[in-house]
Amino acid sequence: MSSPVDVLELRHHPGTTENCHPPDRATKFRLMAEGFSTEVNATDEATVIHVRGEIDMATAGRLRDVIEPHMGPKQKIILDLSEVEFMDSSSLKVLVQARGRLTEDGGSLILRNPSKAAHRLLTVAGANDLLETDAQDHPPDSN
Repeated sequence: MSSPVDVLELRHHPGTTENCHPPDRATKFRLMAEGFSTEVNATDEATVIHVRGEIDMATAGRLRDVIEPHMGPKQKIILDLSEVEFMDSSSLKVLVQARGRLTEDGGSLILRNPSKAAHRLLTVAGANDLLETDAQDHPPDSN
C-alpha cells in the first residue's frame, strides 16, 4: 500500500496545467538540444568553430555535422570550447573520429580554451592528447 506522501505526489490536481508525469524521452532530448549552438569562422589558415552549450547524446550529431563540411586534406579545424557547459562521452566519439580523419590527411584538430566541463571530461577519459591549448594566444571572448 502507498504511503500518504506517495499518493499526494502522484495525484493529479484538476484545474492545473502541470503534467504529473516526467517528460518523455523525445521531449528531454529536444530540451537538451536547444542549449547547443555553434558559430563558424573560416579563414585561409583554419576553420574556427565556437561551440556553446551542451554537447551530449542529443547534440553530438549536430557537432559532427558542423565539423564535417570543413574536413579535407591538410585542413586545420579549431574548436573553441570556452562556452561548453557540459560534455558527455558521445562528444568524445565525434572528436576522436574527426581528429583521426583530419590527421590521416595531414590536417589537425585543435581544442581551444576548453571550459572546466570540457577539460574535466577529457581528463577523466584520458583524452588529454586531444587538447592543444593555445589560450594564451587566443583568449576567450569577454562578451
